Parts: sequence; structure tokens; C-alpha cells
Amino acid sequence: MNSQDVAEFLLYSKLQDVVMFLGNNAVIKMNVMLYHTNRRGVNGNERQYFYRETQYLDTNGNLCRGVQRTFNSFLTLENLKPGVDGIKQCIFIRAGELELMRIMLLPRLENYIAKMGEIYEMRENKLYINESVVNPIQIDIGNQTIWFKPGIFKKYDGSLIPAVNMYLNSLTNYVTLTYNEIYTLMYHIRTFDIYTAATNMIAFYGRPPMGLNMYDYSSEQVLTPTTGFAYKEPEYIKKKRSNTEGFFVKEHGRRKKKEE
Repeated sequence: MNSQDVAEFLLYSKLQDVVMFLGNNAVIKMNVMLYHTNRRGVNGNERQYFYRETQYLDTNGNLCRGVQRTFNSFLTLENLKPGVDGIKQCIFIRAGELELMRIMLLPRLENYIAKMGEIYEMRENKLYINESVVNPIQIDIGNQTIWFKPGIFKKYDGSLIPAVNMYLNSLTNYVTLTYNEIYTLMYHIRTFDIYTAATNMIAFYGRPPMGLNMYDYSSEQVLTPTTGFAYKEPEYIKKKRSNTEGFFVKEHGRRKKKEE
């Protein structure tokens, strides 16, 4: 891998896998962040990468190297396009929230399934919901909320089938899930392993070249970064940044003026 390949390698900030499509306007994605920065447009040496190497002396004075990976991984439940309220919602689901969904959400969705025959009624060849049978489900994910309540899905041929409405942070932003989609959602909540998924995605991404982001402890065990492979921003990225710089300056000024 030459220096140009290294520069391209370091451009990537995240990996994403689509886990499941939910209705016509929601998707679950698995995300792995490869580096993070504190502000837009910083130089490479200010980025905190998921991958680094260390060089040190062992107890016998032999020169050794190690690899350390520190990546940020999580699921997102997000709209594919803005909802009726004009907002494109995105709910972050980390390991703790996923476990909470297993404990608090799955039993209540199972109750919807067990009482399906009581929830829905056919009257004059039309499907109706008896809302007195079960209560809406609410689960808080951090400072965000997801609601579930029985719904009806209209197929392309005009026929109606039982379904569940899932609301994302708003009673006007919802998608209608068939029960088959609910079963699949429950399966993913019950079995998904965020850490294992993240390591598999990083394996696909590939191993960085040897010596990338090397920190040297071998000189009196003092942490000093070596030159190694220094990130050099490609010219086409610099050009693109210069073309958009005016936009960000104007946008910052507009927001600051609005706040005043």
C-alpha cells in the first residue's frame, strides 16, 4: 500500500451495513466510526483513529510492537426520507439500549402477537381495531422515544391486514409494519451482537499498512509519535474544501446573526 493508498484509506470515517428495512420509510443500520474529530475540516493529526500501533521494549529489552483498536459502534433506526412532520428522525441504539429493548420491548410485542385475535375484528367485511385490548407501547432510547400501537396495513390489491404502527419521536412520524416485519424486528433485537458485527465490518475494511499511526514507547518509555505514515490530504479534497469554504462561513454567520 503506497502513500496515495494510505491517504485514501484514512479518508473513510465510517462503515455502514443495512440490517433491515422497516416499512416504506425506516431502516436499521449498523455503524462503525473509524475516527472522530471535534470540528469540521481539521488536519489528519487531529483525528482520533480507531487503529493505532505501539512500539515498546519488553522486560528483556527486546523491541516489540502491538496493535490497538478502539472503534465506536452502534445501531441507528432512521427515516429514509423526512416524515409528515418534515423531520428525518435518527435514533441511536447502543449496546445498553439494545439490552433495554430486549427486556422492556420484546415481551410487550409478544403480547400483541398473543392477542392478535382479540385486537382485530371483522365487521361487514372490514377490518377494525379494538383498542381496549392492549395499550400502546412506549420505550425511551436515551432522550428519544419509540411508540408502537396496533395498525392496519393496506396491500396493493386494496385488502387490509393486521399491522403495527411504529412512531419515531413524533405522533406524526410513523411507519406501518406488517407482522412479518415485526417478527423480523424482534429477531434482530433478540440476537444482534453489536461488537461482533463491528469486528466483521472492520475485517471487510481491511488491515491498515504496518506502521500506521505508530506511537513509540521504546525511548525511555515516553509516548512520542513517530513520523510513520502521515496523513496527507489529496489535492481533490483540498479543492473541494476550498470550493465549499464560503458556504460554511456564510452559514456560520447566518446562524450567529439569528442567535443574536
